[in-house]
Amino acid sequence: MESTVLDLGITHDDHAFGDFQLFDLPAIEKNDAVGQAKAQSEMRVTFKTRNGEMLFRGLKGEGADKGKVGLTKTDDILSRIYEAIRHDDPFADQLLYDMHESMNALSDTMNRAEDYIKKEIHSKLKMSGASLKIEATQSAPFDVRLKTNFCRALIWEILRADSIILMVITARYREIIDAKTASDINKALMSSVWNILYKVFSWKATGVTRRDVKEGNKRFETASIENNKIKLTADILDQKIRSTFAPAIIVRPENDVRPLLEKAPTQSEKVADLKDALTAPQLSS
Repeated sequence: MESTVLDLGITHDDHAFGDFQLFDLPAIEKNDAVGQAKAQSEMRVTFKTRNGEMLFRGLKGEGADKGKVGLTKTDDILSRIYEAIRHDDPFADQLLYDMHESMNALSDTMNRAEDYIKKEIHSKLKMSGASLKIEATQSAPFDVRLKTNFCRALIWEILRADSIILMVITARYREIIDAKTASDINKALMSSVWNILYKVFSWKATGVTRRDVKEGNKRFETASIENNKIKLTADILDQKIRSTFAPAIIVRPENDVRPLLEKAPTQSEKVADLKDALTAPQLSS
């Protein structure tokens, strides 16, 4: 079969992402995902491919292999980034905006991949008069409990990518597309998701605020070095644009350094104050 080149606009590094075993669909024997706590989960999902499962819960490394990050780990880190955003960290705010843009790009990539594979399936089946039934290996459901609204949205994109990958695998098995094309599509989808998941590691907690940035003080200098992988833009700094997933920023009076809670006067102190007021010299009229 002649190899077809499909440009999804995504580059991938085989060494960085390794072998995904793209066409292996074993049943998941054990559900050790996040959300096994006694509290009720927000939702329950079942993945159709091993790839989708990997994107959700990650892959444990062995030896020199560091493994792969999953959505659950990204959500844990992102919850701390959310807290930094609430306390006016512009680098955290910028990172969430960049992740949002990457999620939009993922959606575009999936649209192109899905359109292509559906077109190929329709074209081949139309010529042969055959039909194609897409089935997934039965797998155990995962309880999903995510802390951030961004990851609650991203789980749906991962589920969609999982469905497209299954479609690609099925088309490959039925020789509707060749092995290289199938591998390229699946790697592009996996790389697009991991591009989002790994972004959280670019942020480092420094306690910086927009005020520090505008003053150009020592804290800003430290934050710039620690967060050198995040390109802070003027629009984010001025809050002209923000991700719709971003939490509200806590506004604090800059000159008010008093404790949030002051000790209330006791009853005896109130009586003493009243006596002092009554016995104080009065001004003559």
